[in-house]
Amino acid sequence: SNASMTNLLLNIRGDIEQGTSLGVAFSKHPKHFDRLFCSLVSAGEAGGVLDSLLDKLATYMEKTQAIKRKVKSALMYPTVVIFVAIALVICMMMFVLPAFKKVYEGMGAELPGMTQVVMNMSDFFVANGWWIILGMIGLIIGLVQWHKRSFGFQKRVDGWLLKVPIFGDIVRKAAIARWARTTATLFAAGVPLVEALDSVAGAAGNIIYAQATHQIKAQR
Repeated sequence: SNASMTNLLLNIRGDIEQGTSLGVAFSKHPKHFDRLFCSLVSAGEAGGVLDSLLDKLATYMEKTQAIKRKVKSALMYPTVVIFVAIALVICMMMFVLPAFKKVYEGMGAELPGMTQVVMNMSDFFVANGWWIILGMIGLIIGLVQWHKRSFGFQKRVDGWLLKVPIFGDIVRKAAIARWARTTATLFAAGVPLVEALDSVAGAAGNIIYAQATHQIKAQR
């Protein structure tokens, strides 16, 4: 029912008809089939157990998606709370505090020091609020792009995520679950441990675990 998927499968079929192995045919479409998937398919072809391996691979991917859904649902509540808190602060700075300031000015009362500081912050935010919001959006976009292009920054972020309260424990458990499930699937496919660790490193989804896996392979 999906036109793009139909074209993808037709291209794969064309490659196979020309003598290309299934694993290599899949590897020509990395957007849809990652390295782990292609490695497992190639291992199944080489070992003559492609049918059972594809069944194990389907189970693996279904369980991986289930883990991702659990992680997203666990992170949803604290993420929503943070965004709501930021939105409330912005609304208070731009709309609520200026209204209070007019009331105090009408009464001719002198504000306490801390209250005056908050009011000054509100005035600054009212005068430059939209520029601040645009700057924050630009900063977020810049950080996302930097994260995509810089391995060093990715490593620092992944290490920081493991240490963040609440979030860190969820990220750590998700990475370990992916690592263990990928290793089990590769062993079931008959892939040697040393070769399996290359695929396992990337499947963890965290650079810290990926580097630790490469160190394990080197010591093996």
